Amino acid sequence: MMAGMRESAYLAIMLFAIGCGGTDPGAGGGGDDQQTPMDAPSANADAYVPPDGYTKLIGRSWTLQPGQTDIYRCVRVTIPSDMYITDIQAQAPLGTHHTVLSIAGANGTSGPDGEQDCSVQTLGTVMLYASGVGTSPLHFPSGVGIKVAAGTQLHLNLHLYNAGDDPLNAESAIWVKSQSTPTPTLAEMGYPGIGTVQWFALLTVAGVPDEVITVLHKAAVEAVNSKDVQEAFRKQGITSTPSQSPADAKAWVASEYEHWRKMFAEVPIQIDN
Repeated sequence: MMAGMRESAYLAIMLFAIGCGGTDPGAGGGGDDQQTPMDAPSANADAYVPPDGYTKLIGRSWTLQPGQTDIYRCVRVTIPSDMYITDIQAQAPLGTHHTVLSIAGANGTSGPDGEQDCSVQTLGTVMLYASGVGTSPLHFPSGVGIKVAAGTQLHLNLHLYNAGDDPLNAESAIWVKSQSTPTPTLAEMGYPGIGTVQWFALLTVAGVPDEVITVLHKAAVEAVNSKDVQEAFRKQGITSTPSQSPADAKAWVASEYEHWRKMFAEVPIQIDN
């Protein structure tokens, strides 16, 4: 198939997308276990009881007035020592639409530890976890974990809303199970060289003259590097790296085909409909 295609450009992009959805405002880890109606007096979440073995990684309290929607509240905390997270669960009581946990740094996420008001755009480009309405706990396979190094500042963005007739007062947080000793690396587990990056390629039909490919590649790179596109990327937490030439793009696509061809040949994978 590669012989029948000519690549004009590719973008190697780290993309972290947050999907907000759901129709049950009462769902979510650690919500109102009494199922109090949203417009009932004192419609606040019951005291959260964390599962055995979990500790609170980051969180904050908040208050919403009746009918207050699309509010964003954030909090930052710096991790004092290396930790290897093996399980993650959101404390998302009534009023929590989604949580986004990222490493602080970009898009206004860095600053002193503590609570602050924020916006939908206040997201780090390196996302560690996100939950929506009713998201189940995340359990990594045995021996797998996320390393968070000592001194790393974490940022939590909360999207909150109150469709009821009474104020809401609660706390939203991220709870984790972790260990202080390193989990095995993929290489140590017998899978060296494994890694992924999301990328996109512009392709043309076979037989297009090289000079046309060159013009298309130049135009694509200029478009990606334009101020408007970069600003749109920034708001979505996307970092783009355009290929330097059509030849570079072609080599990248070919290497990806070969990389995954070998993996699927060596690892038995079955897709269940």
